[in-house]
Amino acid sequence: MIPVTVVYHNVHSPRKVEEMARTVTGLGARRLVITRALGSAAQEGVPAAQRLCLERDTELHFFQDLEEALEALEPDVTFMAEDREHGGAEPLDFDEVAELIEQGKDVWFVFGSARPGLSKRELELGDRAVYIATEGNIGEIGAVAILLHELRKRLG
Repeated sequence: MIPVTVVYHNVHSPRKVEEMARTVTGLGARRLVITRALGSAAQEGVPAAQRLCLERDTELHFFQDLEEALEALEPDVTFMAEDREHGGAEPLDFDEVAELIEQGKDVWFVFGSARPGLSKRELELGDRAVYIATEGNIGEIGAVAILLHELRKRLG
């Protein structure tokens, strides 16, 4: 299991919630936090995510908003993941993240669903605004898959 938390914020689609849960659990992240799931995403997507997380022994937390999650669970380091056009200020350094995890830090990655996924105010809630360096915008679920795959390689 990769000792990292993936936060999925501002999601409206139950399918996307379930896909994110499948990606997070399938690649072995320790925890999934869902914030501001609206409408059918909350009514159908969160229960589907809960089932997947229970099957794979992954923690799942649900909060009404991002600030509430950050206050309640108090991560050590929070990376706000956004593409370059919408506020991702620097490419994510996977080696640095692996080092933080090896030091026992509680590391979080916040991904938004809609484009832009995170507002300027939300980007400021984290420690750093980063992007997953790819040729183009591959969406938040693809970015989470790359993130977890790269961390898995570095952490063994």
